[in-house]
Amino acid sequence: MRRARELILVAATLALTVVIVSIVVRPLVTPVREGTPVPVCQSNMKEIALAFVMYMGENNDTMPSSAVCGSSDDTFRKTLGRMPPPPHGAKTIFQLLYPYKKNIDIMFCDKDPVAHKEVGFLWWKTRMPIPANLPASAPTSYVLKKAINDAWIDPKIKARTEKDINWPAEQLLFYERRSFHWGDTGGDLSDPKNRSKVGASINCAFIDGHVKVHRIPDMFEPDYYNVNGNTGAAVKKPQIDPRLYCDKLQ
Repeated sequence: MRRARELILVAATLALTVVIVSIVVRPLVTPVREGTPVPVCQSNMKEIALAFVMYMGENNDTMPSSAVCGSSDDTFRKTLGRMPPPPHGAKTIFQLLYPYKKNIDIMFCDKDPVAHKEVGFLWWKTRMPIPANLPASAPTSYVLKKAINDAWIDPKIKARTEKDINWPAEQLLFYERRSFHWGDTGGDLSDPKNRSKVGASINCAFIDGHVKVHRIPDMFEPDYYNVNGNTGAAVKKPQIDPRLYCDKLQ
């Protein structure tokens, strides 16, 4: 009887060990499924949003803009620029934000095949740090909302400071350029003529710093505001004034 009890105890111990090992090891060997918002990617966006706030804090609460850099809208919002940035003559939002984080890695999603192709190395497979000598035209995985830049430049709106942001928890700041974690559906989401983007899922960083997964509900998003911030009513044309409009995403 004693021998039997010992055998049962050994078997139970082995079974418990197997269960514990499987719980610990499974997340390490099981690939992330398509459709899972990778925590690293969301962390990247939080870091970029924080750098944006830090920039404003050192510049009298003024938001960055392509008007300050003398660059085109697309270059400013969508490309990396020379890294590390030159002492003078920054041309992109990411060059302006770099001094606050000094980490190029946070500007790229590990699921972004287009950016990796442009960069020209197998970072997403090797997980090596992103090298500093990237081409200035390399597209970043995240894009600054166009309305932010347009409202700054528009002479009739001039929404340039933090006080011009009325609904920071409902106003998009950065979004993923493509639906990286959901099968890359929708194509380039920063293309205003891209009708296939409607319904695509992306990670979104808001002005208040939170990051959440949303679906693009219409052709106005993610670059323009699509609802009246005071009434919640849908707009009939894309809007850029953050004092009057905000984002309603699915």
